[in-house]
Amino acid sequence: MSFSEDVRNELSKKTNMARHCTLAFLSAAVLFSGKFIKNNGGGPVFLEGVKPEMRRIYFTLTKKVLNISSCDDLSDICPKDQDRLLESLCIEEGEDGQWHLSNDIILMQPCCRKAFLKSAFLAAGSVSDPVSSYHFEIASRNEEAADILIDILRGFSLGAKKVLRKGKTVVYLKEAEDIASVLALMGADSSYLFFESGRVTKEMNGNINRRVNCETANIEKTVSASVKQVAAIRLIERTRGLSSLPKSLLEIAEQRLLHPELSLEELGKMCTPVIGKSGVNHRLRRLVEIAESIEE
Repeated sequence: MSFSEDVRNELSKKTNMARHCTLAFLSAAVLFSGKFIKNNGGGPVFLEGVKPEMRRIYFTLTKKVLNISSCDDLSDICPKDQDRLLESLCIEEGEDGQWHLSNDIILMQPCCRKAFLKSAFLAAGSVSDPVSSYHFEIASRNEEAADILIDILRGFSLGAKKVLRKGKTVVYLKEAEDIASVLALMGADSSYLFFESGRVTKEMNGNINRRVNCETANIEKTVSASVKQVAAIRLIERTRGLSSLPKSLLEIAEQRLLHPELSLEELGKMCTPVIGKSGVNHRLRRLVEIAESIEE
């Protein structure tokens, strides 16, 4: 099962809300769950493209909001109750044939905005497993609904952005902190803890890899420099002889030939008296310069 499904399963079990939050929840369901069809002749009203388990949740909440008990499914709600439902959800049909939010009073309270966000995710959202990548999105064919969602997310100080993809407006988050925050806002507490755990694991692995890469690069740099230094010392030895070198350069030359694998700091500790890293580097650089003058 994907992380998205885990989050969705957790949220679908948390639909016991106050009436005002339930209205916001159902309003998002209408705006984000495919098509909400109302036949002008008094036919059925239903949410198209919704999973059966979500239809049951929507139906249960609809009966609660409308205080009805005579129907067994969303398609059984009578025309009069259909109108009451849309009015309660502040939903109306626009000239473009899409459903619109006629009044944002339904989203005045923070708890209602969280309920709207949760419902939008349940209807059309997905989130990547934190171990692989950081990505949270909710897609909508209704651009106005997407803009409402962006306002809600930004109202909670989250860096929401949108992009058009295959005829849909996709609202997304890419920052790990934002995704962790939105999981907490929606009430997905277990998923939030899992996400944070995965995030820490990913960052630790990243830090380890960076450290290993850095150490590998340093080793390669040390080896490359050592090879060049040994070659320079051998050239001096073949041409002028090491005895021609000043005592300080002779000592470091002999130590480098004996210990080509050591770092500058380690090499300095082999000298008498011990010399620092910068001192060793200066002397070895001087040996390379002498060798280069010989080659000229």
